[in-house]
Amino acid sequence: MKVSMKKVLAAIVTVVFIFSVISGCGRSDTSTGGSTSTASGSQAEKKLTAWAPVYDYTGMAMTNAEMPFYIELEKQTGVTIEWTHPPIGQESEGFNLLLASGVYPDLIQNGWPGYPGGPDKAISDGVIIAMNDLLPTHGKNFKNILDNEPFIDKLCKSAAGNYYTVPYMMIDPAILTWAGPVIRKDLLEKTGLPAPTTIDEWEIILKAFKNDFGMDSAFSSVGWIFDYITPSFNTGGGFYQVGGKIKFGPIEPGYKDFLATMASWYAEGLLDNDWASQDGTAFDAKILNGRIGITITMVGGGIGRFTPQGREMNPDFTLMGIPYPVLNKGDTPKRGQQDLPATIGASSFAISTACKSPETAMEWLDYCYDYNQSSPGHMLFNYGIEGVSYEMIDGFPTFTELLTNNPDGYSLKDMLQVYTLAGGSGPGICDIREFVQFFQFPEQTDAVKTWVTDTTEAIPPVAPSDEADFDRLAIIMTDVNTYIDEMKLKFIMGQEPIENYDKFVDNLKGMGVEEAIELTQKAFEEFLNR
Repeated sequence: MKVSMKKVLAAIVTVVFIFSVISGCGRSDTSTGGSTSTASGSQAEKKLTAWAPVYDYTGMAMTNAEMPFYIELEKQTGVTIEWTHPPIGQESEGFNLLLASGVYPDLIQNGWPGYPGGPDKAISDGVIIAMNDLLPTHGKNFKNILDNEPFIDKLCKSAAGNYYTVPYMMIDPAILTWAGPVIRKDLLEKTGLPAPTTIDEWEIILKAFKNDFGMDSAFSSVGWIFDYITPSFNTGGGFYQVGGKIKFGPIEPGYKDFLATMASWYAEGLLDNDWASQDGTAFDAKILNGRIGITITMVGGGIGRFTPQGREMNPDFTLMGIPYPVLNKGDTPKRGQQDLPATIGASSFAISTACKSPETAMEWLDYCYDYNQSSPGHMLFNYGIEGVSYEMIDGFPTFTELLTNNPDGYSLKDMLQVYTLAGGSGPGICDIREFVQFFQFPEQTDAVKTWVTDTTEAIPPVAPSDEADFDRLAIIMTDVNTYIDEMKLKFIMGQEPIENYDKFVDNLKGMGVEEAIELTQKAFEEFLNR
């Protein structure tokens, strides 16, 4: 029987209330991978305040207090959170107002690497605390991971060695790749050409798509897609490293070849004329109507979303993942899309200096980090509420029709945003059993295997530990990135002749890009030595 979202939410609130009256607070669990924490102290101490944005992924615009995930989390931990949310679309302004007030809640959710001066400055400014002393006793699950995963440990530390927030984790390498190049397989077969692996082969196929099928946007996507193509020319769209030496792609020789090739494709009508400005609606229409032959997209929000729509219009519609292109046949693709195993992005919690019970806050944050994949916290983080959002079928946590065939028309991804935190917002560990349930078609499973690249030249996000260096790097790169975006557009669209590339490089050097490389080199070495 299909149940509406509103009825389910009402039922959950009732069940949580009855459970809390009968059983009080907290729940313990014995596990092999760590300790399933519950908040310590008296019931009065099990109340925290939190400031957090409402990310309107679903169009539901639910507050955290309304989300089934947080309602269930309160039941399991016995910790009540009093939430404050800034208006949707005004998150940055709201955060700045919070800082200016000097009156902080116990927990603050923010993109802490982007704090002016970095997270260590947020600590020295008296906004948040370092968690180092709390972890051995009150963050045992999190610390267990740090002790067993040295690279994740480095990612979770600030430049000064402080643990300041808790990340979304993807420890299983099979989860890290979820986007890459795709091609219209059904149309490729009609050309009689093999799947392309090199830039030259891409060009041959794009010409065939244009000439044989009248495609006016044979290679297209939404926004700036070229950072995934620049490695094909032995360069990059930004910083990368070769043998431990930091390089900046736009001033490397291969970048000129990249610009020249893209400009040629644009002039020949192989590259979508609207590539720099089209929105998602326009792009969707093009790919569904056979105007696009190759694009770069996601396994779920791309292949999984377009396939059923495309087959309603054309039963043969098939998208197939292809490797990231290389220059020379047989080369290994480098630096495609691949996430880091720990992501501290725009939505990670930190404990404020105003928190009266940082032990309770740390245990609440630690709850979903149990290494044991059957622990209550781990299951809640990835699957939500048993019997509502998932059921155990032959030992496998399987999403129910409430999520997979929602009667109100919400997608699986939409519903996961309110029943779990497995969409990338943490804190917790992504489970591959959750990840693979996005795959409705065999082409999705094949694509994520095809997209795997050699990532040895990639670098994690790094920032100088010295505050003056941090600020200097930010100032330089703000101007540099603005100039690159402007000139890349002009070069590709033919508004600037490729012969002016050397002048472009000279201007970047005049803006301080070589100093930025030195500062990033220093920060990278500090990261390796953490």
